[in-house]
Amino acid sequence: MYVKIVVISILCLVIQHVARLAYMMGYHITVYNHSPGPCRVVPNVDNGSEDMQTLSSGIVIISSGYHAHISSSPPAYMSGIEGKLLTFDFNNPNQGVTELSLGKDFDTSDFNPHGISVYENPDSGKITIFVVNHHTSGDRIEKFTYDHSNELEHIESIRDKSMINVNDVLAVDEDSFYFTNMGSTHSSLARKLEIWLMMPWGHVVFYDGLAGRTVADGIFLANGLAMSTDGKYVYVCQLFELKTFERQQDNSLRFVQALRLATPPDNPSVDPVTGDIWLGTQPIVIEMTEHLEDASKSCSSQVLKVSTKNGNTTSITSVYASDNKGPIWGSSVANYYQGQLLIGSVYHKLLYCEVRAF
Repeated sequence: MYVKIVVISILCLVIQHVARLAYMMGYHITVYNHSPGPCRVVPNVDNGSEDMQTLSSGIVIISSGYHAHISSSPPAYMSGIEGKLLTFDFNNPNQGVTELSLGKDFDTSDFNPHGISVYENPDSGKITIFVVNHHTSGDRIEKFTYDHSNELEHIESIRDKSMINVNDVLAVDEDSFYFTNMGSTHSSLARKLEIWLMMPWGHVVFYDGLAGRTVADGIFLANGLAMSTDGKYVYVCQLFELKTFERQQDNSLRFVQALRLATPPDNPSVDPVTGDIWLGTQPIVIEMTEHLEDASKSCSSQVLKVSTKNGNTTSITSVYASDNKGPIWGSSVANYYQGQLLIGSVYHKLLYCEVRAF
């Protein structure tokens, strides 16, 4: 009798979990196309523009050529993809993108860029770029300096035992930063199990220039992160949620709010003027899952604008959306600058829009 009860209970839990996964995949979702104004594909970006950050000058630094690292044996279509850093100038949007040289001593053959963050020193004007690199020997964060020329200076490759499955990085100053680990293990099989069992084992780490320490945990698939304009709050994306944390004096994080979303956010960016959070999202998970396995399979995109006050959300607006027949597949990030919007993707194109109304 007791065995039967246990078996039925386990079966009910399994059915509930499968139903939850099926709902999460978004089979029921319809994407309604809309844009804030005229949009066009920026030429010469064919292998993604996964993350980006806009400088105060209007220059955007973009990571391109990311190829998924969840699998230990990446699909054949990923072979030959080169990791790059690009620039785009909001002041001259018709110019397109420019590829940056990564420095004469940097090994570009093992560069798989993912998240990116830029620190502009308010006193000296020095610009430091941090880039997540899924190097074949293990995740690391590359540090460069940028002087508005087309050549970066590679300063160092930062490695730490706390870097397990790094997704994004958030610069605090020229030497310290936050970063997210999507999960808790180096094993590709264990990573997949964490995802399918929906284990909230992702976390945020603060690196002080010497070593990393976990400052926030319990995050399911910890993804992109950004900081409020006043430096008081850190925003962290997880599947279907945007979490807000308050920074403490020792750079630890105190949980403030979890904003539930109907679409999974990837990378957040913060408007330096208004403090609004712009999110690149992928509204239908099953499409994005298939796109990650085969980049030729199209998927939908969406951009949200989230307004906040004192760390709490006041409004959410869908600014852009396109179905799997649209001009950009798998939007991952969006940067807003003076009436213009630049939308990046994991594996696909780069989209520029004039923002006239939304």
